[in-house]
Amino acid sequence: MILDIDEFLHAITCCTMKGKWGNKSAVLSSQITCKVEDNKMYLLSANRANSVAVAYQLILDNAEDANFVLDLEVLPMLKTFSGEVEFEVGNVLTILQGSDTATIPLVAHHENEVAIDRFSSNLIEWIENDFTDDFEFGNTLYDLGLSIESNSLKGAISACNTVGSSNYVLNYHQNNRLYLQSTKGQRKISKELEMIEHFGNPATVPFAAPIDKLFQTKNDWDNTINMKIHDDMPLFARTSFAAIIVAPYMS
Repeated sequence: MILDIDEFLHAITCCTMKGKWGNKSAVLSSQITCKVEDNKMYLLSANRANSVAVAYQLILDNAEDANFVLDLEVLPMLKTFSGEVEFEVGNVLTILQGSDTATIPLVAHHENEVAIDRFSSNLIEWIENDFTDDFEFGNTLYDLGLSIESNSLKGAISACNTVGSSNYVLNYHQNNRLYLQSTKGQRKISKELEMIEHFGNPATVPFAAPIDKLFQTKNDWDNTINMKIHDDMPLFARTSFAAIIVAPYMS
């Protein structure tokens, strides 16, 4: 398959979600599953706690279906390439570019394969077709839908991190305003998020993940994040290229 290695590396950066997790800088997982089907590559990952699962889509051309898992320790090898390359997937991943080649070992299974298997089809569906108006998780109907800009979310999370905690509360207030809040001891910060669109009843969901990292985009026209939230239930968010499910944080 032919792909742009720079776009591939950017997608990996988004999926690893390197940022503040708990009290330290960390990543979602040290491995990435790559699933190729119908000329699209989906990068999939999840954490060990099975509390966060993500998907990121890349568009390919005339690509054969494939499935492989990379360990992030091979990133320095990938970064020696730039531009268009060819991937040959077998027992190893072979990268070809002119007379340059690299042989990359593959991992048999993602360390958090159970969560990926459980949520990957849903994540891919949400990227392709957005959330439905009658969106449900389990037996719970999510009647609250929101749309915000990725830069607004990034700024709010960055501001909330200044209190020294990576635990956030997303609060859609009865005054039809949306706030992201964080508290640590006597420190508290609340930032209003400007909504593009919203409908449904007030809801509050606590979470502990730097979700803005997934939705980094180089295109100003591709920065709308659609969300579905419900009181103390998992948070769902998607764009036209990525999707995430985040379990609520319980202190």
